[in-house]
Amino acid sequence: MVEHSYEIHSTFEDALEAEDRRFHSERFRRRRWGPFWNFMYFRSGLYAEQVEKYLEHFPRERLFVTTLPQLIAQPFEVVNEICTFLQLAPLDLKVFPRDGTSKGVKSTKLAVLDQRLLKPLEYRRMPGAEASRASINRWNRTPRPAMLPQTHADLMRRFKPDLLRLRELVGVDRLNGKTSEPS
Repeated sequence: MVEHSYEIHSTFEDALEAEDRRFHSERFRRRRWGPFWNFMYFRSGLYAEQVEKYLEHFPRERLFVTTLPQLIAQPFEVVNEICTFLQLAPLDLKVFPRDGTSKGVKSTKLAVLDQRLLKPLEYRRMPGAEASRASINRWNRTPRPAMLPQTHADLMRRFKPDLLRLRELVGVDRLNGKTSEPS
């Protein structure tokens, strides 16, 4: 969210702290830059309620469940499990691309300038805009910032009831990144 200039808070902790205020703010809902739920860093990770709503309308057998750790550890196997579930022919993947990694930014203001001014100028083929964007973005990129250990611990504590309910519903143990039969 910071990389694409949607988030004005430069740290995840600050953005997480702003979530409750944002959630209850009609002004934020009207004036935000980007989809509302993208700013709900904790709330959007509460899957049990979403799965319960799905299961009210569809049988459990119509739901395929896996975890990101499983996909990362065994991408070819998981993709072909999905194909089998969907009754599709297996895919003969030679490589499994991973290009969705986030980057950090040195300046959130510069990222906003890029997205709201330079990108539209580049889109309109303004002379020099493409080179300017490339140069600014090269300078502004940093490695993706790591979550603070205390933030991770706090989130795991907050997510625990939802994760336990999710495990009951679909057999996914997101605490351990595994799937098993629902209890």
